Amino acid sequence: MSVNLLISRPATVALQALKNVSKCCYATKIKSIVDELNVEETPAYETEAKFTEEEIAQMRNKSLLWPEHYRILHGQRPYNESKEHYHDRVWYKKRVLGRYGIDAVDVPAGICWPSKEDIADKKEYESLAFPSDIQGLWKEIEEQKKEEAEAIRKREEEIDKAMANFEKWKAALEAKVAKKEAELRAAKKKKEKVMQEIKEQIGYNIDPRDERFKQILEQKEKEDKKKKKEEKKKLRAEKLMAYLAKQSQEIDKKVLQSEPAQQFSETSPSASENKVEKDSKKSE
Repeated sequence: MSVNLLISRPATVALQALKNVSKCCYATKIKSIVDELNVEETPAYETEAKFTEEEIAQMRNKSLLWPEHYRILHGQRPYNESKEHYHDRVWYKKRVLGRYGIDAVDVPAGICWPSKEDIADKKEYESLAFPSDIQGLWKEIEEQKKEEAEAIRKREEEIDKAMANFEKWKAALEAKVAKKEAELRAAKKKKEKVMQEIKEQIGYNIDPRDERFKQILEQKEKEDKKKKKEEKKKLRAEKLMAYLAKQSQEIDKKVLQSEPAQQFSETSPSASENKVEKDSKKSE
């Protein structure tokens, strides 16, 4: 086994191999080899860090975000120092403490506790906004619930009344629809009757869109209107004659009733004459 091969192996393996070396080897040479293997290994060269950890982290950031946005993305405080005038306000400190923890603020956590003035303002606001105590609020809630229940009850009563009249309204609607349908049927029959009369008048079927049919229909409508007008005039005359006859009968009756009274007044002395006679007798 060559010495170069022993040196190329790891130290532990080389030492184990040296124990098995033949005794014919020179002791001085073996000792020098062992000393070389026991020497502490040191790197041939040393490297110095060219960048800091912060610079390396910045080079690793490929998000192209602004630094404050990058910190917010990783749950950190956006600014390490105040950038705007409101960054030193109490409400901003409270917000930062609530979002990023106690390590994110440079003030004590007691800043979140309201001051005496804030507590006094809050008490004054509550006294004006909610003048009633808990018991008063419960009473108001109960009264509101009672009013709502009463409104629901009234609405249900109105619905019950409406449902009670439902059949009546349904019957009225059905009667109205039936009347409308009857009117439509009557108009249809009237049209058919007019068509039949025109057919009998000219002696053959005619298209309703024909000009002659329109002229005949217009003439027939004028005749019907004239006939209806005469009937209405006749009916008014009959009503007038009946009214005059009734009035004449009432006048005759009044005349007959007034004649006996006149005859009685002519035969008997008047009430004034009787009164004069009584007064003269008293004076005597």
